[in-house]
Amino acid sequence: MTIYIYGDSNTEGYDPFGFPDYMYPEDRVWTSILQRELGEDFRVVADGVCGRCIPDDGYPLDLLVRRIRREMPVDVFAVMLGTNDYLNSRDGNIRAVAEDMRLFVTRLREKLAEEGQHSAAGSLINDSQAAGSGFEGEDFLPKIVIVIPPKIRIPGLFSMTFEEFDAAWHDAFSEVCEETGCIPADAASLDLPLAADGVHLSLEGHRVLGERAAEFVQQLTT
Repeated sequence: MTIYIYGDSNTEGYDPFGFPDYMYPEDRVWTSILQRELGEDFRVVADGVCGRCIPDDGYPLDLLVRRIRREMPVDVFAVMLGTNDYLNSRDGNIRAVAEDMRLFVTRLREKLAEEGQHSAAGSLINDSQAAGSGFEGEDFLPKIVIVIPPKIRIPGLFSMTFEEFDAAWHDAFSEVCEETGCIPADAASLDLPLAADGVHLSLEGHRVLGERAAEFVQQLTT
């Protein structure tokens, strides 16, 4: 079973204080921990890039579809994005970030369907496939998981309290999951340990997220 994880610096394993390369050891990043916890019956594809935002339609989305095609069959597609979108926004509009996520997962499904797959929202696999699509073999539309990103803890960043921000962050992404039929995975509720910058996971945060993600995947796929 293949799990494709699409994220930002917290998926790539960025260490904000890790001179000279500013990266945690690969085997201690949460996606690697997830792979170890799940074992050889699973294959975890980690696609994390520092600074990545929720992609717009067009080339960024087309590139992602090509990457997914190379890894087919993909059973679960998990996206953990939104932090950079919020930090880069001028007005700190959480709803606008959530709307970008809604548009992203909706358009991703459409593009995968255009590639020859047939969407069956809410089911793990769909046994319909189209000939000549570029997808070969027993390939199915992945189940899409939206990971509600870890909390942000930068004093003075918000025009609201941390508690108000956390509630708005959770509610906005949860509503997107309800509207799109995606599965929520609430990393924000885990209170993951952060590095001193208040944005990136510490090594302990990676450990906890990797172990809890393994529990989530096992429940999802049994």
